[in-house]
Amino acid sequence: MATCSDKTASTTRTKRIRGAHRGAITRLINKVSEVTLSGDISRLKQLNQALVNKRNVLLTLDEELLLVVGEEELDSEIEQADSVRERADLAIIGLEEILANRSSKRFEEEPLRNESRLKSEYQRNDRKLSSRNECR
Repeated sequence: MATCSDKTASTTRTKRIRGAHRGAITRLINKVSEVTLSGDISRLKQLNQALVNKRNVLLTLDEELLLVVGEEELDSEIEQADSVRERADLAIIGLEEILANRSSKRFEEEPLRNESRLKSEYQRNDRKLSSRNECR
């Protein structure tokens, strides 16, 4: 039978693991801009897959934690989870759009203009999300 201190230790460990995965997502998102400019399709696909995998791991960890955190922590936990998930989703959607456009004829004819537009759009959305999270 698990004691209260065992549960607390387990919750603390799960939060640390989740924090490490959140940090990894932030690093992956930061790499998106530089790799987008390089035009390395294989690396873009790899970044997209890594972001999807990390987001899925976070979903599982967040669900586990919501079952064991106290009532007073629920709102904060949900807000933090949503914030990270939104940033990951935005990056995944942006990468999927870049990859889809890369395969189109129009994109091949105007790669720099389209990449710059997509990068600007990604950064604009990221700033909106950041400013919205600062208001919380």
